[in-house]
Amino acid sequence: MKKRGALSLPAIVLGVLMLVVVGAVIGLVFYPAPAPAPDDNANATVPASQLPISPYPPCTEQDWTSQLTPSSCPVYNSQTKSWTQVGQCAGGVSHPSSEEVSCVYSAVSCTSFTYTDWSGCNQSGSQIRVVSEALPEGCVGGNPMLTQTCTFTSPCREQDWNSALNPAICPLSGEQNRSWTRIGNCSGGVSHPDTITLSCNYRTPTCTTFVYGGFSSCSPSGTQGRSLINALPEGCVGGNPVTSIPCTYVPACLEANWSNATVPATCPPSEQQTRSWTLTGNCTLGAWHPAQENVSCTYIPPVCNSFSYTTWSECTIEGSQSRSIVSQSPEGCVGGNPMLTQNCAYPYWCTEQDWTFVISPSTCPASKAQWKVWSKTSDCEGGVWHPTYEQISCT
Repeated sequence: MKKRGALSLPAIVLGVLMLVVVGAVIGLVFYPAPAPAPDDNANATVPASQLPISPYPPCTEQDWTSQLTPSSCPVYNSQTKSWTQVGQCAGGVSHPSSEEVSCVYSAVSCTSFTYTDWSGCNQSGSQIRVVSEALPEGCVGGNPMLTQTCTFTSPCREQDWNSALNPAICPLSGEQNRSWTRIGNCSGGVSHPDTITLSCNYRTPTCTTFVYGGFSSCSPSGTQGRSLINALPEGCVGGNPVTSIPCTYVPACLEANWSNATVPATCPPSEQQTRSWTLTGNCTLGAWHPAQENVSCTYIPPVCNSFSYTTWSECTIEGSQSRSIVSQSPEGCVGGNPMLTQNCAYPYWCTEQDWTFVISPSTCPASKAQWKVWSKTSDCEGGVWHPTYEQISCT
């Protein structure tokens, strides 16, 4: 019988072999063997028993992947192939990190175009342009738009232009501006600048337009004059300015030429009245008044002659009753003779003899309740009192 915990011989041998393999791998990774010095026996074959043992299998084509740049063959028929090892292997099939490979370029059709500007429109009604760039690079063919229809416009002639001078007459400076405007439907041909400055011969013009000051008042001699402020065109001489005209002399107004009316006729509580002025007689300037003006006045309140009162109070035991003034007229009045008190007959106190009643309904109903309806039979005040309706029990 085996003793518990003792190892068998095969297990010991297997453990030793595993330690040897692991040590060899560590030595290859961390302590690579130095390259042997060149000697005459450099080409000698190393026995297989002396070669390092690799933990990875030899590389195959499946352990490599590649990528072409550019992805499609360019016009110069060459691409760069970049290799990347993807499997865990050592030795075997190998590739450089990149290499140039030949390819066969296949031209593609052009899909995008850049053009020159359109040419001028010819008499046949068309214009052309050429392609300055086509994409994708190296493409051929495609459908570039190289012609289009247009409306032919004839070249401009002198008859297609109109000009105007500013100012119309040569000024004192001896220079005028000629402005050109194209009036015909044309293009190219005869052209003119928008504005050009020309020399001209100035001739002193005769004045035709005058600027005056205001007329003076009419003199007793029947004339009124005005001053000449300016004459046009600039630098002109002569002409026929009108500096005086005949007039009808009107004397200056006096206070006697004015009449007025004041509204309202009597001074109101606001102590303001409106005074309207009217000019009478043939005069001008001199004494003057506005058509209307506000004037101050001294208000004298009128005596009241009409009153509105409250109702009379109850008659007092002394036999009098009073009331108050609610409103009075005319507006803003004072004083007057309002009637605020009067004599009256003071009423006596009510007793039971001053009341009477009826029973409703006249016979006692099933509810055993009747109404006693009270009414006063005299003009008494205070004293005994009964409600209009009083509920009583009955049998």
